[in-house]
Amino acid sequence: MSLLQAQRAIADKALTDAGKLLGRPAGGVEAAHSGGFNQRFENGVVYWHTNTGPAILRGNIARGYDLRGAEGTDPRTGRRRFGYPDADEALSPDGIPFQRFEFATLVATPGLGSVAVDRDHLLAEEDPTEAGNTLGLPIGDTTGLLKFRFTRFERGVVLSHEAVPQPFVLRLHCGAMLGKPAMVKTDPGTSLPFLFEMRLRRSFVEAMERDFAPGQFAELLKAMSLNHLKLREVGSRQLNALDMSADSREIVGGDIRLRLGPCKLAGPIPDRRLFSLSMTPTDVPGTDNRIYDVVPHAIYSKRSWTHFGMVHATDLHVSRRYDGYPEIWRQRGNLEAVRAFSNPNDNLRNFIRWANNEHAKGRLDLILATGDIVDFIFDNDMDHAGAGNFRFFERLVRGLEPARDRDGAHSEALRVPVFVTFGNHDYRPRAFPMFFRFRVDDANKYINGAALAAIALGALAGGPLGIFLGAVGLLGGIFGTTQSISRDRHEYRGFNLLEEDARDLQGGQRRFLSQDEAEALVAPVDLPSFVFSHLTPQAEYSRSIGDNHLLLMLDSGPDKGVVETMGHWLLGESGLNDDNEAFLAGTPNSRGSRIDPASTQRMIAQTRGLVIVGMHAPPLNTEGNEVPWFFRASARQVAGSDDLRAMTRSFLHRHVPVTKGQDFLASTRPHPLEDDWPTARTDFYAKGRLNELNASGTAQNNKQDWMRVFAGIGAARGVDMVLAGHVHKDVEVSLQTDGDTIRYVNDFHTENRAASYTTIESDFRHPVHVRVRSDGLAEISRQERAEVHEGVVEQFTEVSVPANADTLADAGDKRAWWQRFAPLVIQSPCLGPTDSNHRRPGKQNPVFQGVRQITVEGDVISGVQLVTLETIKQVVSGLALKPTDVAPPIEVAKPVDPVDDDGDGGGVGPQRTAPPQGGAIR
Repeated sequence: MSLLQAQRAIADKALTDAGKLLGRPAGGVEAAHSGGFNQRFENGVVYWHTNTGPAILRGNIARGYDLRGAEGTDPRTGRRRFGYPDADEALSPDGIPFQRFEFATLVATPGLGSVAVDRDHLLAEEDPTEAGNTLGLPIGDTTGLLKFRFTRFERGVVLSHEAVPQPFVLRLHCGAMLGKPAMVKTDPGTSLPFLFEMRLRRSFVEAMERDFAPGQFAELLKAMSLNHLKLREVGSRQLNALDMSADSREIVGGDIRLRLGPCKLAGPIPDRRLFSLSMTPTDVPGTDNRIYDVVPHAIYSKRSWTHFGMVHATDLHVSRRYDGYPEIWRQRGNLEAVRAFSNPNDNLRNFIRWANNEHAKGRLDLILATGDIVDFIFDNDMDHAGAGNFRFFERLVRGLEPARDRDGAHSEALRVPVFVTFGNHDYRPRAFPMFFRFRVDDANKYINGAALAAIALGALAGGPLGIFLGAVGLLGGIFGTTQSISRDRHEYRGFNLLEEDARDLQGGQRRFLSQDEAEALVAPVDLPSFVFSHLTPQAEYSRSIGDNHLLLMLDSGPDKGVVETMGHWLLGESGLNDDNEAFLAGTPNSRGSRIDPASTQRMIAQTRGLVIVGMHAPPLNTEGNEVPWFFRASARQVAGSDDLRAMTRSFLHRHVPVTKGQDFLASTRPHPLEDDWPTARTDFYAKGRLNELNASGTAQNNKQDWMRVFAGIGAARGVDMVLAGHVHKDVEVSLQTDGDTIRYVNDFHTENRAASYTTIESDFRHPVHVRVRSDGLAEISRQERAEVHEGVVEQFTEVSVPANADTLADAGDKRAWWQRFAPLVIQSPCLGPTDSNHRRPGKQNPVFQGVRQITVEGDVISGVQLVTLETIKQVVSGLALKPTDVAPPIEVAKPVDPVDDDGDGGGVGPQRTAPPQGGAIR
């Protein structure tokens, strides 16, 4: 009877969607251990037992099951380990396959095949106060040691003892991670920021210490935790032994808090090398000669920081979906899109290879990645309980995500430490369609409700605001049948794509998003716990660089002024709310740092060397994201007085109109802001507090206080350099102080460019293109020019402006130069998207897409150079490919559909289910 039941159940299972992947039978139904049955197929096996029903085993989990004795006894232990599977394989929120059995669970930990964990060790409770520091994946089979059983996880150990009914956790605390590495000396005895900590009942600890010889209990805990860890240089298989400090303990209520560590170097390590905290998983069958990185890329060794190099890379915008785009275009015959696509993932891959080459030549020792690490947290097929694109970023840095496209960039493991902080996109949950229309349906219910108020306000307000509010009133009062308000969003432009390219990705369609759908894309969410367990312990932090220098990383936070309601939309369009207006304009403000500026100023005052700040949203940025040439000190000194006055007034009237109607042509009228925005020849373009014209698309929280900290007002000193991104522009501003007043001086301070961004001038309403003189003449000239673009003659005005004769690159005494110009607030261009869409017809802005390379010699910043992405690609094209990290390829189920750009989460993909409880899978 059981055989017949098994045959029927297995046959039915083979007809399911999952069963169809098994292929043809490789034999008949056979009897198995303890009254069960199984049948093998080409691509897996189906098990059946009356207690569990039928279940499919495939891939790494099937291999791991067989290695450990399958449903029978484990050849290593002589005991029955698993029993029969309770259900088919499923995926954790992070996309890690696992499968439950009667007595244990197999987890397909990447790089280890599969790891066997006792069921009760997956039920271990975690401290709710440490929700951001989960245990992660299991990295060792549950193993016995005397009266203990223990399971090693990425971030700790779960232990059980025959005298205690519930397991307990020995947690690994990491003061250094991939995104916040530790800078250490190379000498033996150097402490590393890793230790284990647990809380136990005082009575239990005392009982253990009575059962064991003095100190033996602590040694047992070390054997189960610290003693398996080694230090491994990235790209090498050599493991460096670590020493362990004696345990320390303190009584907390009725508990004992027990600490093991910190780790220390047992011997010297090479200079200028990046290391991972690693292990050899001896207790996992089939993993001979494998090395598993428990904390990847966390330790950098350097004897002296008097001389070093660093790179500022910002706005990476990586996303797994971008690697799937070229194949979609190839299928639709759009090879031009494949060629033109600026894939942020490939840009990062190329940058990593370039950075490794610079490091090998002694020119690079650290990287600052200042936000928008990911374009959004989750692709549409990702589980929102997982790590999303942050795990994808981590794997890119480790060289474990090769390009899927045959023309994609090669992958290497980064051999340079990278410091990470976050930007507004890192808080955005879901992927934007590449081309969509935002639509507010039934808008008349909002408009009608506001019609009378709008008409009344319009009558009182006057000027453009009155016109707008009156128009709103008319819409509501006269056209009460209005059904929607809409606006197109061209997200594809930042990737050097055209509208037809974006439509190809969306089945030839433009997407339409309702108000609720649009809100779901932009409403900020918390960073995934993976960020704080695998990338950085804190979003904002300081790190000492050597004995003298200080690095301060600020998290400028999520978008501020997100348009979530019709009221927000009206406030933004009317200009009544600066944050809503900036969000609609595409240069949103950010929340700003939550760190207290005053405490930071005290820390800066105590620093003897350089103070470098990294943040995503800049502390200042001109309205409209403009970079006017007539704001540059070198041009202001030679500009004609009448022209300078007209152009400055035009800028002021354009953005803060003071008369009725549009003020585009009001260049002859004075403006109330002229006291702080001088129209005469001065080296500074503005002074005083940050008003709306100098704080567009910036970090908002405590912005005035932060500017005083950066400038050193009221303190012994300020910072040397603030490195930011967000607006995707190449801008440098020196903060000059006059008492308590800050004067903002814009120029090519560090090095001159051949060209600059377009400018809107005076009575001109069309862009004026800017060329920087190379002839050494300190004069300004204009000429009308014509160029042919895609068969169309484009006419434009070109203005030639003088180069800066006092750059850092040309300075003989670098220290004296910084005494005159520090601090510099530098906005670096983006590495991921393009500056603007260079495939559109017409005269285009210059391309500054790339990174900034900074050189320190004798504790002084001696050079700051822009390295464009095109230069990076040229260098990389001539490099031999280095081997990636030693971890084998990760075998994780991938969705069949590489991209789900319609936003419905559809397509065929692996089944996701709730993970085992506790710390094993998060």
